[in-house]
Amino acid sequence: MNIINQIRISLILSLVLAVAISGSIIMSYQNMQDFQRQENLAADVVRGGYELSYLSNDYLINAEPRARLQWEERYASLQPIISQLKPENKEEAQSIATIREYNENTGALFREITEPGALSNGAVLFPVSYQQVMWSRINVQSQGLIFEAWQLRHLYGNDASDARFWNNILVLALIFAMLAIISVNYLLISRRLIQSIHDVNAGSEEFAAGNLEYRISVSTDDEMGKVAAGLNRMAEQIRSVTASRDELNREIEERKRAENARRESDARFSDLFETVTSGVAIYVVRNDGLSGKDYIIKDFNKTALALEGKNKEEVVGKSLFDLRPTIDEYGLIPIFRDVWKTGNPAFYPATVYVDEKYTNYYENRVFRLPSGEIVAVCITMFPSRNGRKRKSGSPTRFSLHRPSPALTGYLLSTIRVRSSPTTGGLSRCGGFPRR
Repeated sequence: MNIINQIRISLILSLVLAVAISGSIIMSYQNMQDFQRQENLAADVVRGGYELSYLSNDYLINAEPRARLQWEERYASLQPIISQLKPENKEEAQSIATIREYNENTGALFREITEPGALSNGAVLFPVSYQQVMWSRINVQSQGLIFEAWQLRHLYGNDASDARFWNNILVLALIFAMLAIISVNYLLISRRLIQSIHDVNAGSEEFAAGNLEYRISVSTDDEMGKVAAGLNRMAEQIRSVTASRDELNREIEERKRAENARRESDARFSDLFETVTSGVAIYVVRNDGLSGKDYIIKDFNKTALALEGKNKEEVVGKSLFDLRPTIDEYGLIPIFRDVWKTGNPAFYPATVYVDEKYTNYYENRVFRLPSGEIVAVCITMFPSRNGRKRKSGSPTRFSLHRPSPALTGYLLSTIRVRSSPTTGGLSRCGGFPRR
């Protein structure tokens, strides 16, 4: 494992532990909040029990409707509090059930107390014996309610303490785990780095001293191992270059001679290309070469441009179809495509080309350059000077311009050095406006 990945894994584990610690703290806080809320509810039940006991005694002693009404209101306010008590274990569930039982019994007993006048004619107070009996019965239930609520409050407090304790234990364990991961990774990475740096430094000193046979030990596939392997390769390459210096010098001289020869050949070819009297063109083939639109003009020589009556900017980059709209019917495209596919030179005999603007006879010799471009050397027939001076109605004389065998042979023999895109191109030949 490389150092970067090891550091990434360490960071990811540390982040996971940090998230776990944060989650544990949040959950613990929420649990303690819940326990605190339940503890407060139990304390409210304790206070309610004391208040109900006091109000019931007040009513039994004074027999005032006010005391009865206060008891009813306090008893009603205590019911939602008791209903919100939620157990976390079996002991708390039993305590809550006992509280609810005492609460119901207290309400039932208090409602059994009759009005003072119902016990004796014209009495405004309860008889002492009746007071003692009812007070004793209600007090037993109230004290039971208070005791159970007080005990439940302590149970909730213990739950909160336990949750706080175990959460602290978990947080400490996670912190120690995170520190352990960081420490172990630091020790492993530092050890690997120190050893690798020592090996690389020793190898660099050997290489600087000229000992190119020395090799740095590559024991890991991490970044420092790649540095060591790179230095070993560099030393091997330097040693190879140093050992073959004479051979390299000879190769440089040979390349210089070959480059000079190529330049001379390019110069001769360029001169010939621009001065021959035949139209010469180079086409770049795109797509499948089935249409004149697939043959893009790369270059025209001066003769071809003169025949077309255009400059290079007007023809270079256009397709053969753009200059000769009926070229697909002319019959030359299959020849072009066959030469482009096979590399075998081909000859297309003189055939008349006709469109709305041009008409002429063309004879084409086609071959392919090593770069894949198509070269066409064109023979044209066009009106002679004497023919243009003839009177109207007189037949026009034509002269045939053919490339010399030396030209064709030289072009075929020099395509071997014409594969560079900067060489230029042999373009198609032109015709003359149709009269």
